[in-house]
Amino acid sequence: MPFGAVARLGHGYLVAGFPFSGYLWVVTSLAVEQWDVSARELLSVSPLPKMPRFARFASNKGILGLSFEDGTIIVFKLPQMEKIAAFKTNMWITALALSPDGALVAVGSETGEVTVFDLVQGEAVLSFSALTQEVTVLVFSPDGSALACGSRSAESLVLYTLDDSTRHKKFPWNKWGVRQAAFSPDGSRVAVEAGDGRVRIWDVREQRLLQSLGIGPLIELEFLDPGTLITVDSRGVVSTWESESGMLRASFSLGYGPGKAEIYPPNVLVQHNPSGPLVIWDLLTKKPAAVLGEHRYKDRFSALAFSPDGKRLAAATVEGGVFLWACDDWKELFVQDAHLGAIDAIAFSPKGDRVLTAGNDGKVCIWKLSPDGMEKALEIMAHQEPISDADFSHDGKYFLTASVDETVRVWDAITGELVKTFWKPVKNPALQPLIRDAIYAARFSPDGKVIAAGAEDKTVRLWELESGRLRLLRKHRGVVTAVCFSPKGEFLASADDEGSVVLWDPRRRKVLKLIQDKGPPVYCLSFSPDGAYLVAGKAEGEVVVYSVPTGDPLTQLNGHLGDVFGVAFHPSGDLFATASEDGTVVIWDMRKILRQGER
Repeated sequence: MPFGAVARLGHGYLVAGFPFSGYLWVVTSLAVEQWDVSARELLSVSPLPKMPRFARFASNKGILGLSFEDGTIIVFKLPQMEKIAAFKTNMWITALALSPDGALVAVGSETGEVTVFDLVQGEAVLSFSALTQEVTVLVFSPDGSALACGSRSAESLVLYTLDDSTRHKKFPWNKWGVRQAAFSPDGSRVAVEAGDGRVRIWDVREQRLLQSLGIGPLIELEFLDPGTLITVDSRGVVSTWESESGMLRASFSLGYGPGKAEIYPPNVLVQHNPSGPLVIWDLLTKKPAAVLGEHRYKDRFSALAFSPDGKRLAAATVEGGVFLWACDDWKELFVQDAHLGAIDAIAFSPKGDRVLTAGNDGKVCIWKLSPDGMEKALEIMAHQEPISDADFSHDGKYFLTASVDETVRVWDAITGELVKTFWKPVKNPALQPLIRDAIYAARFSPDGKVIAAGAEDKTVRLWELESGRLRLLRKHRGVVTAVCFSPKGEFLASADDEGSVVLWDPRRRKVLKLIQDKGPPVYCLSFSPDGAYLVAGKAEGEVVVYSVPTGDPLTQLNGHLGDVFGVAFHPSGDLFATASEDGTVVIWDMRKILRQGER
């Protein structure tokens, strides 16, 4: 547990799972875990230095390759989790592949470049321009002599020979791009899924089309042998096909939400969602052999809030879920599917009996809380574009929504009727539709008379709720991503994607302190209940506590591997919580942090 933390809720989200040597090896956003499948027991956890973006496994040799957002590649040898290679690139890695013998690792980039590294030599041995578009599909042939490259933006899968990258073969006609590809075990055939859901099976040597099957969209395809292709579609239906004739041999449905599925011949399928559980299926019996990690994993968190009485903590995810915990023992009370897509804002009503959620689907939902879950009391289509923020007024009569559609809207919290719309300030109204000016943050003032909003044009806007009068605050050099009033309303804090944090006097509309001039992007802010401290959640897991009004940084906390998108103080002021894209919520002890800051 990092300094200052008293609890960590969640063990990250699931990235991949691989059977090897009688165990299941699980890659999460935080660690690599080893599970005993027969005993349903977690045996070991090996922490990772950062969040993995892609994970690939060479099952013949027990080699695990991980790539990260900073362009790093790390390769491990199982079962000891021995680090055998590490490479640093200057590219944004968009695809990762391991050769079946575990000797080579390849990465694709957003510019279409492919680089191949030799694990024994410890260096790049080949780099070439594979595509003119971003590489999103990368698969080694079974003998490791060739590399198939595809893109969601290109209609051909291109197969390159590694000893002469000028030699290549094209497998075309993939409408709306290439989604995935798989070789038969002997390398004689390749199956390619296109964006329109059609799967084409090719003879590799002759470049001859054998079959074209309209069976997608898929989440997985794999050959069991040259004559047998197995697929998992987006509904969770597992189907076995004759690759020569295209005849359906058999099918069955997964009894869980499909999420991701990975097939490991001859008879293992590993299925999971980001929040788990892991389901290991026996393809022969068509039944689950084991279910692992129930309630252990979470989704990528995007927002959080404490109830006014301090008894509950709610957090929202980019998968559209809401988690609720009891604050006395941090026990998870329930999980609710609330939106289709990311939830970017969550708030309790002043009485604490309702929860507001707003998401990328443009919808706002108000939920009545019960011991068993949340019951939807109101749903409105508030915006045609994603909602970036939402907030209740101090009396609970209204709520606001902010959107990338450039508006802030105020709604009746009981009826859902639109009360008022605030739009961007333009002297010539005819120019309004021509100026891009998304709103990324908005809050009511404690007395409910003013709305503060952070905008793409680098301004903080103060609207008077009754009159609609607008005042602009200018100090930021970047897009304003967060705004927050102190509990008594004497301060307003704002932050931007250039790392600036500004403290304002909202009544006089004056800058009191440029708390931070630049640094990692800041995504969220929260004042302590007494207004004496301000916490900022930033990119790459950084959390900083500042003193108010001096703006002095008291401490920097490091408890997350991913960006921090939510921060909230407990009503007592003794604790605060941070929510991260790494799939965890961390509870911090403010008293311990302050004692350390006094030394």
